[in-house]
Amino acid sequence: MRLALASADTSSSPLDLPVLADWQKVTPTISAAPTAISHYPAAALEVKGVSEAIDACLLRLLDERMKSVLASLHCATLGPINASIARALGPTWAAWHAALSADASLLADFLPLACKCRTASALPWDGDHARIPHLATALVMMLATHHGEPLQRLWSIEGT
Repeated sequence: MRLALASADTSSSPLDLPVLADWQKVTPTISAAPTAISHYPAAALEVKGVSEAIDACLLRLLDERMKSVLASLHCATLGPINASIARALGPTWAAWHAALSADASLLADFLPLACKCRTASALPWDGDHARIPHLATALVMMLATHHGEPLQRLWSIEGT
């Protein structure tokens, strides 16, 4: 019936005409189900540490991907990486990884920046593992741009 309504009755239906006619009579009387009403008051969940755990998970996944990229000399979305570039990026990633692992606040500031490199918004990672190759690509590009530099928080004017 939904197919017939959606196609403005231009599609064929396995229903014979009397059955289809009966459904068309009944359809206007069918309404959406009412919204469920809870008898319990809404309560905010106070789960401490969830954001930090998700950030740590993403850092672990990025670390695994970076180690793979640097060892294989190949980034899934960039292609081959020259061995001399990989050798230069390795120590920088090790230093950045250590800094990010040691400072949850720095990690919380860094990850949205890495996520923003691939998308239009700086929303936190949504848990989609399909984005990891793209985030690793962004990280490779960041490391190539800043190889040899320590990772540090830059204080800037809001909006820049």
